[in-house]
Order: sequence, then structure tokens, then C-alpha cells
Amino acid sequence: MTDLHEPTLFIRHNRPLHTLWLESQAWFCARELGRLMGRFVDERCIGRLDPDQWRTLKLLRYGREVEALMVSESGAYTLLAHHYVPENRSLRHWLTHEVVAVLRDGQETVGDDGPRLGQMR
Repeated sequence: MTDLHEPTLFIRHNRPLHTLWLESQAWFCARELGRLMGRFVDERCIGRLDPDQWRTLKLLRYGREVEALMVSESGAYTLLAHHYVPENRSLRHWLTHEVVAVLRDGQETVGDDGPRLGQMR
């Protein structure tokens, strides 16, 4: 895929997490997600995921074009389950209730009267 994507940046514990909303799902930079998990995410880790849970994309980060290994939302949860440490519970909660919620809300169209996470609270 040759498209250049501009990610949304989130910060947790002074560490970046570049994210995308692509094809109606959240995608996370695998390397940065690994840092948040306290684990280096390499090809061996990615090999445990299904082919539809990861991809390499070109991102515009800090004004430069870079290739980044990205994992889908389901791929991120799979990695969190495989490499469990107690902190991953709060990381999963943050991803679900803040990061993914913001990404989804950012994709709403005018006149969309469907339910929103913010309305459910």
C-alpha cells in the first residue's frame, strides 16, 4: 500500500502512541505499543497474529514519511493477552475507553444519530 497516512498521536506515561482509524478499525504502531507494554514487539510477536491483524503502512510522523508496522485493535488485545503483566489491564482500559473511543468519535458524520460511547456514560 503506497498511501501516506497521517496518524493521531496519543501520549501515555510520556510515551507516544501513533494511531489510525482505517477501514472502520483502530490501528496502533506496534513498536510504540510494545514500549507501553514493556516488551519489544518484533516479527516473532507479530507471527502469533493472524494476517489481518497487522500490516506495514507509510505514516507521516513528525513531518517525515516513515514505514511503520501497525497492529489492529484485535491484534493489540491479542498481544496484551499473550504478554500479560498486571499493568496491561490499565493499558487495555486506556486503549478501549480513551484511544479507540476518540478515534471512533472523530469519524462520525454530521447527522449521525447512532449511539456514542460518551452518551452511554
